[in-house]
Amino acid sequence: MKSELAEDVSFILFLLPLIITGGYLLFASSIASGYNTDIYLSITRDPIIFMISILAISVGTLVEIYSNPLSLREKKLEINARRMQWLAGITFLTSGVAAWVSLGGSATLPAFLGLFLTARFPLIYSVLLAVLSIVLTLQFKIPSTESSLVVNSSSVIILLLAPVSFLVGTTAQLPFALVVTVSVALLAVGIGLFAQANKTWFGTEKPL
Repeated sequence: MKSELAEDVSFILFLLPLIITGGYLLFASSIASGYNTDIYLSITRDPIIFMISILAISVGTLVEIYSNPLSLREKKLEINARRMQWLAGITFLTSGVAAWVSLGGSATLPAFLGLFLTARFPLIYSVLLAVLSIVLTLQFKIPSTESSLVVNSSSVIILLLAPVSFLVGTTAQLPFALVVTVSVALLAVGIGLFAQANKTWFGTEKPL
């Protein structure tokens, strides 16, 4: 994939969670003839939106890594880490504003916090992005002596298991804390392994 095309694809993937959430908000508000707490919770507690958001960020990061030469990959990871941190902050703030507006803009602090914490997904998503940004940048600072196709393939499988475990766990109504812990752990380990494998697997540049 050409670098310019990869940049466009990655940029769109990073914006995809905001696009989907905003589109869903406008659609739901138009049907309900207004915006309220029910709409806010239906969006912020939707596991499909949560899964798509996680996958979009993961794929966007991996596109950036593999579409650039070895000499630029560490820099690209740092750029993507900053993107994740900005997106985490934007998600946290916009979700807070959305919760406040859904309450009419005049709710008490306990009511606001209760609604915001009930939503869960924006907070979890923000924390997840912050953690992933740290994991990605650390991978290129940790020395590594070996990497193989097995490690690379395993990382992809682990990445796919993260959203699947979340969907299965929530569908089976397992304890929410357990489901989130397992999903976040799988995602962090998967991306960490992928970044580490990329660092060592492509240890030398191919001559032109």
